Amino acid sequence: STADGRTITEWEMRQPMASYLATVSVGEYALIDSTPGAGIEVADAVPTGLTEVFEGDFGQTDEMLAVFTELFGPYPFDEYGVLVVDADFSFALETQGRSLFSASMVDGDGSIERIVAHELAHQWFGNHVSPATWRDIWLNEGFATYAEDLWLEFGRGRSIDELADRLRTRAFEAPSPPPIDPGPDNLFAPSVYRRGGATLHALRLAVGDEVFFEILRTWVTRFGGSIASTEDFIALSEELSGQELDDLFDSWLGEGALPSFPD
Repeated sequence: STADGRTITEWEMRQPMASYLATVSVGEYALIDSTPGAGIEVADAVPTGLTEVFEGDFGQTDEMLAVFTELFGPYPFDEYGVLVVDADFSFALETQGRSLFSASMVDGDGSIERIVAHELAHQWFGNHVSPATWRDIWLNEGFATYAEDLWLEFGRGRSIDELADRLRTRAFEAPSPPPIDPGPDNLFAPSVYRRGGATLHALRLAVGDEVFFEILRTWVTRFGGSIASTEDFIALSEELSGQELDDLFDSWLGEGALPSFPD
């Protein structure tokens, strides 16, 4: 406390953080703290009127953390949680360590499960490893989009073939601009998410599951706390797979018709 009775509180992020991932919200919140089975402290801030329905939308966070730490490596920050703000907007944001959601998205029916998984996956892909330039934004959004399917596959027992068919169909509906460099007006175009995510599944089919998940974990450990580019990801994929993969990445991330998944 200061001499005039005010209280000064300091928050610290001990790991490196890109400036766009910082957020501040002032309001009346219910604070929900726990240390779930995944062993990661979870601290949520929720408008008091949403506490009864909150669990219906975010009750899978513990299991998602367990699945993603198995697939991607250790959770990279001191704690996780969500911040639900009393506002009406149509997106969520992967603010570091505490993902941001609009109260208008939260009603307890579980319909935002994919979005919850998407924002959590960003803590590894986008936050811990940030893009070298905005041209590399697919390394954020394509990875988080594919992580939605990985959660449904490994956490929910869904067929990856079924999920991949949906992913490719949605990518086919939004083939351009190319994810590799969508341009400043299209950084968050649907193709960056969908075609970017489909690129990762194509890579998985080309190199096999063992090498694919080794690539993801090595990506996080090698570049965590820093930035990396598409060229870095291609080089790492070729290093660990022993394959020449330029054609695969060019066809999936570049312009032109959407290719078929490798056999």
